[in-house]
Amino acid sequence: MTKTKAPMKRILFAVSFICGASVVSAAGPGESALLVLNSTQLDRVTAGNVTVGVAAGAGAASEFFALTRTDTNAVVHATSINGQPHNSAEVGVAGGQATAIAVGPGAATGTAVNETVAADGPNTSTFAVNGGIKVLFLDTTTSTTAVVSKPHNGLLR
Repeated sequence: MTKTKAPMKRILFAVSFICGASVVSAAGPGESALLVLNSTQLDRVTAGNVTVGVAAGAGAASEFFALTRTDTNAVVHATSINGQPHNSAEVGVAGGQATAIAVGPGAATGTAVNETVAADGPNTSTFAVNGGIKVLFLDTTTSTTAVVSKPHNGLLR
């Protein structure tokens, strides 16, 4: 049994040696795996960080009928034009909706939506749309905030 395993060990050793040699040769002679970045290149990697979050709350109280519902969504997306890092941007959007309904004696409702958006970098823009209505037994609040961060003005190369 030992004799049949020995050729398999030699084959595995040869295959692993060939694979290892191909990885080393792919880097080329004298090339380092590390790349030193200048400040412009480093800005493309680190600048433009976007963080978003959202919280929604709804409360309803009544002796007869009370109903609440909340929805929240948040997303961050990094994009570039044709894969060019100098034409890149990060976009974050956070939004939520809170609804409370209460019918009956002593009915009370309350809603709130709060977004947290933060963007690092020299070129950032924030857009917000908020709205709410409280009519009779219905109380609803809707809010959406978007932030865009572009690490630089596109002229840096």
